[in-house]
Amino acid sequence: MKLRDPSGYQMSLEGLEMSNELTMGSIGDVNTLLDMIILQRRIELWGETERIFDILRMKTGFNRNAAGSNHSQKLANINTLLPDNKEFILTIPQKEFDSNPALDATTDQNPM
Repeated sequence: MKLRDPSGYQMSLEGLEMSNELTMGSIGDVNTLLDMIILQRRIELWGETERIFDILRMKTGFNRNAAGSNHSQKLANINTLLPDNKEFILTIPQKEFDSNPALDATTDQNPM
């Protein structure tokens, strides 16, 4: 199959459909699947800034005392936040206020 040959795509897909090696297995119920996806996403985003958006969207907060946590006892109770904590609210960058005269940094800034 040549690169970017659409006729080859269909042939490849048909080959997968006929394959005995491709099995979906059992994932259980929907909640089990979602839990697996969330865990893998959490592993993938470990130490990255995008994790905060998952924390906010799912309202999970940040808990270093969670089961299976490997944080030391010194860190266990530091920065443990509830999902509605105002520290999760991102501030509007100063560059946005500088470039938009309709915004006022004193009244339009998110609470800190």
